Amino acid sequence: MARAIHFTFIVVFGAGILLTGTSCEESEQYSDDEAAKAVAEIFEKAEEADPSLSMWYTSGSGALKAGRYDDALSWFDKGVAERPDWGPAWNGKAFALEGLGRYDEALQCYDRAIQLNPNMAELWLQKSLVFSRLQQWDNALASAERAIELKPGLGAAWVNKGSAQLMLSRAQEAQASYERAIELLPDSGDAWRGKGMVLLTVGQSEEAITCLDRAVALNANDVDSWFFKSRALLALGRYEAALPCIEKVLELAPNHAFSWYLKGLALQLLGRDSEAKTALEKAVQLGSSEAKKILEGDLESLGGGDAAGAGEAADRAEAEEVIRDLPKEGETWDEYKKRRHPDEPSTEEEMKAIEEIQAAIKRVQAEQEGKASAKAQEGDAAAASATMTNSVGMKLVWIPPGEFMMGSPSSEPSRDDDEGPVHKVTITRGFWMGQYEVTQGQCRSMGIRIPDRSMKLGFPTLYWKGENFPVEGVGWHSATALCEKLSTKEGRTYRLPTEAEWEYACGGGSTSAYYYGEDAEKLSDYAWFIGSDERSANVHPVGEKLPNRWGLYDMAGNVSEWCQDWYSEDYYAISPTRDPNGPLSGKFRVMRGGDWWSKADFCRSASRSWADPAYAGGRPDTETPVGYGFRVVLEAD
Repeated sequence: MARAIHFTFIVVFGAGILLTGTSCEESEQYSDDEAAKAVAEIFEKAEEADPSLSMWYTSGSGALKAGRYDDALSWFDKGVAERPDWGPAWNGKAFALEGLGRYDEALQCYDRAIQLNPNMAELWLQKSLVFSRLQQWDNALASAERAIELKPGLGAAWVNKGSAQLMLSRAQEAQASYERAIELLPDSGDAWRGKGMVLLTVGQSEEAITCLDRAVALNANDVDSWFFKSRALLALGRYEAALPCIEKVLELAPNHAFSWYLKGLALQLLGRDSEAKTALEKAVQLGSSEAKKILEGDLESLGGGDAAGAGEAADRAEAEEVIRDLPKEGETWDEYKKRRHPDEPSTEEEMKAIEEIQAAIKRVQAEQEGKASAKAQEGDAAAASATMTNSVGMKLVWIPPGEFMMGSPSSEPSRDDDEGPVHKVTITRGFWMGQYEVTQGQCRSMGIRIPDRSMKLGFPTLYWKGENFPVEGVGWHSATALCEKLSTKEGRTYRLPTEAEWEYACGGGSTSAYYYGEDAEKLSDYAWFIGSDERSANVHPVGEKLPNRWGLYDMAGNVSEWCQDWYSEDYYAISPTRDPNGPLSGKFRVMRGGDWWSKADFCRSASRSWADPAYAGGRPDTETPVGYGFRVVLEAD
């Protein structure tokens, strides 16, 4: 295939990040690209399953292989219309969207293909690669692990697992994954490069060079391998040896600004100041702020003759300082962090503070459990009896099948047009719904990283996130990834609620604006929202307010909750009456319930909102990731 699936790597060095990689226009297809082989295998399986493929499939596959993604998308759009329950049609559409850079849409197609072919490891691999492109490393890791579970010998899945682990600062695990990939694919440049990157980040530069030498021998046009080899050589002080590697990067990617910067530093350290000045000026033209600082600091000293002597020394000192920012030979990651950030607490100090935080968390949890138990008695007795607790401690409430009127009447105060027309909806199958919004502790127990929104607990440099606080600042894809991981763990189907299920569960049989009645003045008894009380301007632990009639807490306020559906303003006019699942496609996903910085109007049971599925929410003034959370639905057996 002509399509380059090689994805961008981000490597963390201390407090900053360095973005490398090449676009499809800058690089040729890699001969050792196992992801491309996986794509080909999917189509081979499709052809074996159905030799008499229709014209759209044959034409779409040909367009994909030729890199004509717009044409391929047109053909596969016809395909999913003609055969909506045939997995390869969705596979093809996903590949075309990925080739066009429309990754969020590609993920939805992969999800549909996986629903139809849940045990095809190659689909999980492709999904993992898309998550990597979006830098959603937790999701990339979970998808790669699922691919490996289904097909342990799929080498490309081990490569992407290692990449995700490296981005999540799990270097030891990443190294093990890359080594497994090398066992399966000894001629994979991607696997050797990945191992080299891990070794470089932990300061084993000599060993890193050995791996990267193997990577460039397998693929002489891999920009990343040459780039990281140059950094390893610079870390060892081998400036002369690093220059040819940097030159190779610039031959393959002439606009790689950071490599022009590194070239300037290496030339300075070798005393070739006139050449260094030229390289740094090129870096500045390409947007390098680092090179600009050096040139502005002493522009005349670079290549400036006898008068430049003092400046040359300063410039070399500056270059050496940058080089010192790289890990040293044999230096552990903790030692590297301590050298880079001497004012931060040591590992021992961090652990002591963390222990204090955990003790405080347990005290808060105990208090909240007591409050939640007392409030449960105030809820509907029948609902309280129909509860269960899953393997990660999520409490779920049984929501029986039934009918309700969805939407709001035109007479309801603050009602929006997308809440109508009011229409009857029948939920034909009961389901279990999370009694509380998913908490940060539950995410941690599943090994899922949560956003860095924090609440200060009296420590000068450390912050904590309460175990019983709802996870917030979460995008739709992250929410669905947790559901998938939980489904795999328990062998049952977890997912986000449909919009209809959410409103049905929220109302609890009521027809009023709020699930307890019409009086907005009473909302503060049931929800955290702007104006509820003096403590309202923040997120709060789950279950502090009163539940609805089915014993569900925080269905209004605290954090807005993702639903499964695509959003459409006019959907209610065409919605099916039985188990509606929302539009087939769209740009935004539905959110419900309002959050702690919403006005009361947005906490009404019928109020609808929406968001980009890749966006995690944020305060308009600070862009702090708040407000976006979710609760799960467990399908009945």
